[in-house]
Amino acid sequence: GSRMLLRGFYLLTFVSGFALIYLHQFSPLALLKGAAAIWLIASLELTLTRHIKQVPTGIYWVQVIMSFGLVTYLGTEWL
Repeated sequence: GSRMLLRGFYLLTFVSGFALIYLHQFSPLALLKGAAAIWLIASLELTLTRHIKQVPTGIYWVQVIMSFGLVTYLGTEWL
């Protein structure tokens, strides 16, 4: 259900992110944004998995917020 939809979103994000990096000729800021986006996706997946298993997720939510903030900042300031 929702996990498959979320993973489809991850795939779309990955493909569009790679296109962005390619279009900007692998610039350092594009690579940094790509790395931050991968961090965000991994944090979301870990948070969801741990939530389903009813294991504490506090540190993972901190990572989600930090990586989302970095991706958003790079997206609004740079592109």
